[in-house]
Amino acid sequence: MKDGFYPDLDFDTYKSLPRVNATMLKWSRVSPYDCWARSWMGDVEPPDTKFTSLGRIYHTMLVEGREEFDKRYYTPFEGDPSLPRTVDELKAALREANLKVSGTKAALNQRLVDIGVVTHDDAKREHDNKHLGKDAVEPEHVAWATKAHAVIQHHEQFQHLFAGGAPECTILWTDQESGLPMKARPDYLQDGCVVDLKTFSNPLRKPIERAVVTSFASQAYHVQAACYMAAVNAACEAGWISDKIDREFVFLFMQTGPVPVPVARILANDSSIMSTGRIVMRDAISEIKQNLDTYGEDPWVPAASQIEYFDDTMFPAWITEY
Repeated sequence: MKDGFYPDLDFDTYKSLPRVNATMLKWSRVSPYDCWARSWMGDVEPPDTKFTSLGRIYHTMLVEGREEFDKRYYTPFEGDPSLPRTVDELKAALREANLKVSGTKAALNQRLVDIGVVTHDDAKREHDNKHLGKDAVEPEHVAWATKAHAVIQHHEQFQHLFAGGAPECTILWTDQESGLPMKARPDYLQDGCVVDLKTFSNPLRKPIERAVVTSFASQAYHVQAACYMAAVNAACEAGWISDKIDREFVFLFMQTGPVPVPVARILANDSSIMSTGRIVMRDAISEIKQNLDTYGEDPWVPAASQIEYFDDTMFPAWITEY
């Protein structure tokens, strides 16, 4: 797929595109093999697929809204205790209607349906047919997403973050220095800013600000921000979107768990953290290009790795305590 701005590209197609993205940039800091394995060339899926799926679910509700959420997801049929479900319950309902009680469960169920009695299986079938093509989401996750969405919508400032712009836009461009094909998919694009939604947990009950900063640093979100800003600037320069270079980058953090506390922070373009993100991005791109030139799409495991001694200076000071 050629360079350009694609507002409606589906996520699975985006993932399959053979281009460098923020995930590769961040994993490049770990090792070349990790970077390769998590690219289009490797076969490593996220280790916690449930968590990844929940991220997509929450993202749809909070960024794209309830209407879009209802188009993609539904809650499984929970049932009604008053509806006959088991064989004994079906037979009891048939006796009450003076009908025969012999046959398979399916036959018993159909006999009741034929006289207008709603059964559990019939209600479940109707519920599932109504939502064909959608993914099932457990009620507790829908409840959290609904609560978090309400928190955002009732906040005087936050309610405008995901309004008036475009969600999930794909930008494909070529990095001018390296010639590498790149891709990015900002959560929400506005004329004045780029908005990115993040969830974070707080199991140690840190003050919220500290929990947010810890999550930010551990996930290297500054590298992702640098990549997204490079994508948006490239789109502006190419004339694909309005020509506002170096827009503000806004993170909206939502605490997971029973209390979805929202925290919004701007990562300034001239901040030292954003500058560090750009430096890490450039170093990672150079390394990725070198590995592509050397190994192509084969695993990036250097054959000439040497057995070396530990460097004592790399250990933490507490290792000598005993």
